[in-house]
Amino acid sequence: MPLDSAPLESQIDSNLADNVTRDIKPSVLRFILKTVVRWVRDAVNSNVSTWQRTADNSPGGSNNEDIYRIGVTRFKGSIEAYTRTPDGKPLAEVANDQAGMRVSSVNGGPSYIELHHPGVRIDKIGTDQNGVFKFGPWGLQAAYAIVIDSLTKVFRLSNDVANRKIVLNDVTGNDHQFYGLGINASTLRYQVDAPTSKHAFYAGSSANTSNLLMILLGSGQVGIGAATPGFKLDVQADNPDNGVLTQFQNTRLSGGNGALIQIHQAGIGIWRYGVSAGSDSFIIQGYGGGAFPERLRIDTNGNMGVGTPSPTARLHAKGPNGYDQLRLENKYTPSGPNDPNGQPGSVCWDDTWFYIKTVNGWRRIQLSSW
Repeated sequence: MPLDSAPLESQIDSNLADNVTRDIKPSVLRFILKTVVRWVRDAVNSNVSTWQRTADNSPGGSNNEDIYRIGVTRFKGSIEAYTRTPDGKPLAEVANDQAGMRVSSVNGGPSYIELHHPGVRIDKIGTDQNGVFKFGPWGLQAAYAIVIDSLTKVFRLSNDVANRKIVLNDVTGNDHQFYGLGINASTLRYQVDAPTSKHAFYAGSSANTSNLLMILLGSGQVGIGAATPGFKLDVQADNPDNGVLTQFQNTRLSGGNGALIQIHQAGIGIWRYGVSAGSDSFIIQGYGGGAFPERLRIDTNGNMGVGTPSPTARLHAKGPNGYDQLRLENKYTPSGPNDPNGQPGSVCWDDTWFYIKTVNGWRRIQLSSW
């Protein structure tokens, strides 16, 4: 509390009047000096509970390097606190008494610091007894964890829907040209800053290396095992088992719809190929009339059927009419039985003869009219 020196000054004036003789009595001088000493003593002792240098509430105590303050202390300007680390230890090893600043809790409450904007808001940052660093916004009965550590099992952001929720790198400051994560309607958003940038997935293979698993270019091209994909989907592997790069599997064990891949040229055609439904056969389907009729089938025996789902020979062709099942468009006339062209089993025709090559050379059947 502030002390008033006016009474002391009045006593000095009354005892040392202007008309006093030149000689001053020792008793008067002793009275004045003792009065000053007592005033200083009372000033110190009356304020010892407000500002004291010792831990035992008495001058000359054992804790004479610390200053204790009860009540609010206000500073204008900056405060500089030095951490005492004479042993050069890292942060994880320093003792509590070496801290540059300490905020202590009382009665099991939180240990926190207020961030005060006068007339606007007072926010809080600190920890409860669980040791999790938290932020308490003004006006809310809530404290949100802002640091993940061994005690924080969940890291949670607000439910706001925004392009930028977690920003890893941001140069421009807008909602599109950054590296990070966001949320759109029913969408988890992975963001890179430009079409020339990449989404890349890695797996560690050693202490010094990682394997590239998949890459997605900003242009939309996907590479699996390919650092620079040249197509919308580019799958690469170094000599995979059995030469298989990809597999498309329908996992339904019975009654499934097959396993097909569709290729679509917009406005022109749609083709499907793969395993047919209900049988172990490779098929090709072509779009027509609102459906996908089968155009070709190869069964497990190696028989290929064109126009038939049940081929009975290595090549089994069935057309809607008898004349459209097989056509050899170009004609050829062998020079003789020993014509070197063709292999045994080759056939050809001209306007007069039908030819077939055997192991003994070319043979012919004459064509006649009726």
